[in-house]
Amino acid sequence: MWAFYEPETGPLKGWGFGGGLRYVGASWGDDENTFRDKDSLFTDLAVSYDFAALGREGLALQLNVKNLFDETGQTCSAGTCYRYEGRTATASLNYRF
Repeated sequence: MWAFYEPETGPLKGWGFGGGLRYVGASWGDDENTFRDKDSLFTDLAVSYDFAALGREGLALQLNVKNLFDETGQTCSAGTCYRYEGRTATASLNYRF
């Protein structure tokens, strides 16, 4: 589930705010179905700014954060286990012409 809000007027014009939840359901951890991985819920956030509000049409900045609360654990598939990806932040500056 994801929601994103971008005010069209007022002092926050140009800003965008988003947040969401990612659910990963329980699954079998090996080919013989002898154990199950637990389900997990992750929180993600985003903040963006469109510089068109300052006269820079096409220029935008965005910051995304995955796994905000740095949930730890692992998931297994075909008998091989993998740790959850930790908190990850990504910033990008884009120009569209």
